[in-house]
Amino acid sequence: MIRLVTGFFTVWGSVGSTEMGDLSPMIAFLLGVVGLMLMTAPVLDGTIVRLSKKI
Repeated sequence: MIRLVTGFFTVWGSVGSTEMGDLSPMIAFLLGVVGLMLMTAPVLDGTIVRLSKKI
């Protein structure tokens, strides 16, 4: 779950830094890709399914 939240905030930060700051589009794209990779990791390894069955 930590990977999902960290990935979300990484993507959010890269988009916000592009709009408000002076982050180059290429670096923002690379940070966004890293964030999306972090977000998909818990979904693909079954962490989300395992946690949803506990509820």
